[in-house]
Amino acid sequence: MRRFVWLVLLVAIFTLNSGTKPQAQRPPEPIPTSIPGVEIKNIKGWLAILYSSWKYIPEIATVHPIPQLWEPYKTQTYNQILEQNRILKEYGSGADILQYSPDPPCNKDGGDHNYWLSNYFTNSQLSSRPFLLLYEHIYGNCYIKRPDGFINMNLEHNRQVLRNEVGFMYKNVISRYPSRYVTLNVKAVIYFWLVIAMTGDLSSLLDEIRVTYPVAFMGSTNILNIQAPENPETRRNYRALDIFMEYVLYVPGDYALMVQAYESVSEEWRKRIKEFEEETGKKYIFI
Repeated sequence: MRRFVWLVLLVAIFTLNSGTKPQAQRPPEPIPTSIPGVEIKNIKGWLAILYSSWKYIPEIATVHPIPQLWEPYKTQTYNQILEQNRILKEYGSGADILQYSPDPPCNKDGGDHNYWLSNYFTNSQLSSRPFLLLYEHIYGNCYIKRPDGFINMNLEHNRQVLRNEVGFMYKNVISRYPSRYVTLNVKAVIYFWLVIAMTGDLSSLLDEIRVTYPVAFMGSTNILNIQAPENPETRRNYRALDIFMEYVLYVPGDYALMVQAYESVSEEWRKRIKEFEEETGKKYIFI
């Protein structure tokens, strides 16, 4: 009987001691306030915009890809990567701009991150090239959009999408390749194409995101429609950017005329930037 009692006690003690204790969750690593990247002011040479999904349409193209090197969302072969590397190195030591749409579950087209992971990020021969992300917000499937494709940034749903997607880009790209990433004053540059397509209060959201992540914002401003900044809402959103850079699809016709128009509106846009600087006290970069 005594042995039985001892056995019961031992079993009870062992049961109590072997109970699994709740594991203390590791606190998330603090997000740094700066990125030790490649300052955009120090970059010399061409900015090469690389696409993962756009189809080549000769009639409106201003550049001509080498078809045997690229197909939308197709993983490049080893020889294709070597040839691409050679071309990028031949045409200058600038930086690359990667078309990028974050790939959360609601992005049905997806594929950008995996595409660059296999074709660029792990490409050892390009390991020294600076790069930044071209955020394709107007093609994102997570946003609630108007019939014309514009995105109302007054909607909390859309504001949260932008927070999530910047967070995705920071976690999965910027923080993983900080020494290569293009920065402005040690903040990682994210390029928004066609900022005018994001209506409503975008400016306060960009300020909010800057508090959370060490990022700066470069935007395309629809430069051929110089009247756009007269809209007070659009003007506020433009002033919330840090860098302006424009490129447009070539409208078939007289290419020389297109160049002249581009130079003319660029001069006008510089005047607007000076107005923004007087209104905000910020110093903007115009590429």
